[in-house]
Amino acid sequence: MWSLHSLRASLCVVLFCAPFIKSSLITASVDELENADFSAISEGSNPAIIFVGPLHHVHLMNAIHQFSNGVRAALLNDANFEHDTQATTGGTTGDWLVIFDELTDSAVKVYDGLSLSVRAKGLSLGVIDPKKSSRTAKRFGISSRSGESIEVILLRHSRLYRFGGPIKRSDFDDILNFATKEYQAHPQSVIPRPRMVFDEVVDWLVEISVALAKQYGQFTVFAFGTALLLILMLAVTTAITLCFWAIRRSQSATLPQPTPEPLPHEAGDDGGAYKIKKSKAD
Repeated sequence: MWSLHSLRASLCVVLFCAPFIKSSLITASVDELENADFSAISEGSNPAIIFVGPLHHVHLMNAIHQFSNGVRAALLNDANFEHDTQATTGGTTGDWLVIFDELTDSAVKVYDGLSLSVRAKGLSLGVIDPKKSSRTAKRFGISSRSGESIEVILLRHSRLYRFGGPIKRSDFDDILNFATKEYQAHPQSVIPRPRMVFDEVVDWLVEISVALAKQYGQFTVFAFGTALLLILMLAVTTAITLCFWAIRRSQSATLPQPTPEPLPHEAGDDGGAYKIKKSKAD
């Protein structure tokens, strides 16, 4: 184990352009980091990996493996969004920075590099394609994106913060500032609940109504919708009535039949003897 004194004395920063042997290697102490010469790194190279720790080959290789394979942007979709983010249940998995963008190979590489900086701030980065995950996009009011234009939201402490204004995929500083410091200056709201099947059916009916109104006119669609609603209400009422009738009939069939009570004694039986004895006593 490294003591605190030895750890501070041996801290260095190793900057890799890519986790390969041929990559450029620059070492600098923490104090010399701001004045380090990074001109050897060619523009457009792979995202850099920064390792802060003791300059030891074991620690260095572990860091390279962690950063190159372990830290990546989470690819979210309709199936895993709520499970991974726990947005509605209170954010038990922490705060999430979610970016809505078209998931191309180049975009995924950019967000894998951005996830290092986001993870260092204590946040999780998730990327979701609004075209392929339309249910989640509708849930947060996100339209389909094209080009480098993106939508950014922050799920923090059961609140939704939405980046106001246009933003591009390459605006790293704006994304990080929004996620860490400036989110309170942007529009915020309650995190919407997950969309259910009923919501999808309602949206489908609305889309059908709008399409029919454009083709046949609003009055025709209104009359047809009213007639369909009345037929549906009549069918539901009939079904409920039949259910109650069937339940009552089954209950009456299972009730036990009452047993007949014994008839009183007729004249000439013991009752007559009782009357004779009573008259003698009198």
